[in-house]
Amino acid sequence: MKRKFIILILLFSFVAIFANKAHSQSVEITGVDVSLTISTATAGQDPDPVTDVATGLRYYAAAGPHKITVKTSLSSQNFTLTVKAINIVTGGDGGASGGNDQGVVTLSTTPRDFDFIRDIKKGTSGVPHTCTLKYTASATVSQGTGSDVHTITYTIVKQ
Repeated sequence: MKRKFIILILLFSFVAIFANKAHSQSVEITGVDVSLTISTATAGQDPDPVTDVATGLRYYAAAGPHKITVKTSLSSQNFTLTVKAINIVTGGDGGASGGNDQGVVTLSTTPRDFDFIRDIKKGTSGVPHTCTLKYTASATVSQGTGSDVHTITYTIVKQ
């Protein structure tokens, strides 16, 4: 009896490791913290938006189509912050796809995840997909002065 029981445990352990490997995915932010400063406006005009492309994502999903969502932790923001995935580079082997960006995402005060990149296929930790993050901050004269501090979260999930 003990022998059968031990074999059963080993088989379950093998299946659990295999299932975890089959569904592995990862998303990692690369680069530095972003700081966007909007200059004072010319009389009668809104200030020019400011952009930053110093950060990016490194990501992969081993099985099935996946997507990356994005959200901000700031529930009450004074100014507009957008983010867009640019320069998506596909890693991995044949059949891999770094996915399709979903255009400019305006991070809002509504606490929700926005689809950011969809249709991600394959890739590995050794040969991940990558993209550059293009952040744009904008303000209007009527919004006045101040600062917003965001913590941006990217999450990779099955589509």
